[in-house]
Amino acid sequence: MAARQTIAESDLSALFRDMDEAYLRPRSDKVRKAKRRADRLIEELDRGRAWMYKVLRVHDHGSLSRGTALRHFKDLDRLIELDPVALRTLAGQPRSARDTIRRMTQHIADRRSGLVSMGAMTVRSQDHSVGIEYPGSGMQIDLVPAVTLEGDLYIPEQGTGNWILTDPAGTAARLQKAKKRAPHAGIAIRLLKGWKRARGRNAPIPSFAVETWVVDTVLGEPLL
Repeated sequence: MAARQTIAESDLSALFRDMDEAYLRPRSDKVRKAKRRADRLIEELDRGRAWMYKVLRVHDHGSLSRGTALRHFKDLDRLIELDPVALRTLAGQPRSARDTIRRMTQHIADRRSGLVSMGAMTVRSQDHSVGIEYPGSGMQIDLVPAVTLEGDLYIPEQGTGNWILTDPAGTAARLQKAKKRAPHAGIAIRLLKGWKRARGRNAPIPSFAVETWVVDTVLGEPLL
C-alpha cells in the first residue's frame, strides 16, 4: 500500500512540475527584457539632474523576484532605496512618500518625454509607486521608492501616502523556508494565482494574500 502511494505521489509530482513548466512559469526571456527596462529607468533616475534621487540600493520586490509570478505577467516591481538625507526638503524636513512619488513621476516623464509624447510610454503616480507602462507590449514597471530609517526599511502605504515598514528580505526568506519544507509550494502558489486570474472579479483576492496563505499553511507560522 505504501509503495503504491509513493508511486502515485511521484506521478502527481511529475504532473505538477510539467504543468508548471508548460503553462504557469514565466518565460525567462520575457523576465530578462522586463528587468532590463527597469534597470535602465533606475540608472537614469540615479544619474539624472534631480539631486534628491540618490539611489543607495535596489531591492528585489514583488512576485516576479520571488519566483511566484504567472506566465503572461503584466508588471515587474523594483524597490528603490533612496538616500533619506538627499531626499529631504529644502527646509531640511523628511519628504513625504506621496510627494516623493509625485516628483519621481514627473522626473521620469521629463527624462522620457520623447517616448511619452509618441504614446510609446505612459508614466503615472500610483498609491505606492511610479507606474511606467509600455502600451505596445502591455508591460508595466512599478518603481517603489523606499528609505531606511533607524535601520528599518519603509515604503509608501497604499491609500494614506505615508511611509510604512516593509521587509522584502524577510518575506522572501519565509517563502524559501516554505519551499524547503514543501517543494511544491511555489507551484501551489502559481496554481492558485492561475485560478484567481481565471475567476477575474469573482475571486477578489490579492495575489500577495494567496502567496502569504500558502506560506503560512506550510509553515504553520502566520505572519502577524
